[in-house]
Amino acid sequence: MKKIRNIAFILCLSLLAVFPLGVLVRINLIPNVNIYPQDIVAGLLFILLAIALFVEKKGNMYKQIFIGLLLFNLVASISLLININQLKSNELFVAFLYLIRFDVYVSLIFLGMFEFNKFQSMVIKRVFYLATLLTVAIGFVQYFLYNNLRNLYYLGWDEHLYRLFSSYLDPNYAGLVFALFSILLIGNLIQKHEGWNGVRIIYLISLALTFVAMLLTFSRTALLAFVLGVGIILLSLKKIKLAFVSLVILAIGVLFVSDFSVEGLNPLRIASSEARVESMRNALVIISENMIFGVGFNAYRYAQINKGFRIDNPEILSNADAGTDNSLLFVLATTGIVGFAAYVFFWFQIVRKIAGLNDKFKRVVFFALIASLFLGSQFINALFYMPLMLWIFFYLGMFGIENGKS
Repeated sequence: MKKIRNIAFILCLSLLAVFPLGVLVRINLIPNVNIYPQDIVAGLLFILLAIALFVEKKGNMYKQIFIGLLLFNLVASISLLININQLKSNELFVAFLYLIRFDVYVSLIFLGMFEFNKFQSMVIKRVFYLATLLTVAIGFVQYFLYNNLRNLYYLGWDEHLYRLFSSYLDPNYAGLVFALFSILLIGNLIQKHEGWNGVRIIYLISLALTFVAMLLTFSRTALLAFVLGVGIILLSLKKIKLAFVSLVILAIGVLFVSDFSVEGLNPLRIASSEARVESMRNALVIISENMIFGVGFNAYRYAQINKGFRIDNPEILSNADAGTDNSLLFVLATTGIVGFAAYVFFWFQIVRKIAGLNDKFKRVVFFALIASLFLGSQFINALFYMPLMLWIFFYLGMFGIENGKS
């Protein structure tokens, strides 16, 4: 097991090293199938996790979570088989590949099986923070030197004028990552440790930079997630005054960076809200006609084309065709009520595991992160976005589920 653990340690560091790349580097194998460097490294970790689970028999502590994941995989596979006559062979192949990718990233929650020693855990934790901070730094460079995506519009990206979107090429996803990281940093700052003034200063600087980056995404989804997560932490710990001060600082920050004359920089804008409502309305139509097992996991793109919600034209590219702006509606549309129940059961097992941690403070922080992620997923497809899956499942698996370290 020691040899496997050392290899896993190197792979964890490698995965964090490529995390800041976001969606910038990718290889387009076939239409609608992109391979990212993160996929390759996470795939290798997935193989090692399978060895630890089935060969080394290290998975007992994750039994219920594994059962939940297995159930969802079973239903997702059945949903594809039921809709096999509605899908072309290449469409079925693309959908199945995404299920594999989903499993690869979710499996990071089992990282505790490697039983990293204290030194390895410390190194991984520091690199995790540095990798996220590097994403923030990339965002600032992008914001000042490349503040719109007009020249990539032909590749299916929205323009996102004058907004920070970092290596994700989307301010909403970047903003949600920064919101989650800010919540984590605030949690660390509230903790009381002896003789760590230097570390506290580093956390404060990191929080300030991440908070400003979040504001510059002009993402209302990120702001809502941030308010919820910080509120859960501060109110649970009965720090009412600090919660009020945080809200005031947030309000001042939003007003300071906003420009009500520019649509994308206006916090009261309605164009994007109308687009989200239309996206959800389309999802509800598809759900109503495929309520039991859905249209097939990750076959949503093809269901939209069949309903006339999207045009099947390879010359008109979009990176939003594969999902809807609500992760739970995405699950319902693609796997039906049965799949939705299995997915909820899977997350319930994660929450149940966290609830069993002895350290109340750590429980509160982990619950805040999950609650914020789920809130964000009501406006963007956050639960199935690769960088977000990598970030949340890596952190929970490495520092949450295993033994409560953070």
